[in-house]
Amino acid sequence: MYVLGLRAEEFRNLRRFEIFPSPGLNLLFGPNASGKTSILEALFLLGHARSFRVSNIRQVVRRGARVLRVTAELETERRGKLSLGVERGPGVNRVRCNGADLRRTTEQARLVQLCLVTPDSHALIEGSAQCRRRWLDWGMFHVEPGYLESWRRYYAALRQRNCLLRTTTTAGPFSPWEKKMQEAAVQLCAGREEYLRQLLGGVQELSREFLFVPLRFRIFHGWDKQRPLAEVLEEERHLDREAGFTRNGPHRLDLIPCNLQGDPSPQFSRGQQKMLALTLNMAQAQVFLNKTGEKPVFLIDDLASELDSQATARVLARLEQTQAQVFISATHREQVSVEGGRDPATFHVEQGTLRQVQ
Repeated sequence: MYVLGLRAEEFRNLRRFEIFPSPGLNLLFGPNASGKTSILEALFLLGHARSFRVSNIRQVVRRGARVLRVTAELETERRGKLSLGVERGPGVNRVRCNGADLRRTTEQARLVQLCLVTPDSHALIEGSAQCRRRWLDWGMFHVEPGYLESWRRYYAALRQRNCLLRTTTTAGPFSPWEKKMQEAAVQLCAGREEYLRQLLGGVQELSREFLFVPLRFRIFHGWDKQRPLAEVLEEERHLDREAGFTRNGPHRLDLIPCNLQGDPSPQFSRGQQKMLALTLNMAQAQVFLNKTGEKPVFLIDDLASELDSQATARVLARLEQTQAQVFISATHREQVSVEGGRDPATFHVEQGTLRQVQ
């Protein structure tokens, strides 16, 4: 997938901007708080219907305006050219594709595939297991057609069981929901195992290149998979009542970085965490390409932060090899140069204005 053109109005400090990016590497540079990240945020909004920086859309609408608008022309392998538009604001949430309204966020998300890396992406490594589950679920949503339905059925049953844990002392009402959880869990885990098999092979290869150490991830499925989930849930009910929630199941999955012997890896520096987050996202992009024939678009905010020049060069070289479209923000254009490769399309952002420079 490629973004052919992007326009936005009333988006943060950018009253109006228009950009026609390269299908390869695109650099957005300028001083801090100039609006570089806002352009990445506008692209993200097209695929996720939300901001990656704040939860309240009011903070994204430019002060004094009522709604923001983002439109884009996309070139895709599977659907050809698409015209996508988003209008957001307090009480306003409208998305259109080729002139037709999209009713569900999932419809929008399937049209725009993005890999986002920001200075906060270290949470994918040192943050809670929930961060890694969300990242994994998002990747699987794009490549496994039945995954979302299995996920919804499992979590609907999980919510019912958690409610019973807080309100019911008898055993009778639990069994039907625990059976539903087990049925959905079997499908979830089968899909996750196949996806992770493909994903983590790419992680080992990229970790050698980026970190000079082959890493793998130990998978904790969320319970002892040698036993049926319904059996574990029944046995653990009294402890779950005390905790007030269900402590076993695929909603507790985690990925634990390890060395090749299976021992947990030592603490990573912030720079290493960023490289590992890039490794995971590039491996995920490769799985997506293998499964769908479509290249996702990379959005990388402040690539050079916490990376030395050699590490930055390795990342840029690998990104160019993917032949995917990439948007990178930086404070100085000298921070992003591909040795022996094509010069990026370069855009200067300052005081809420955007212009392409040679």
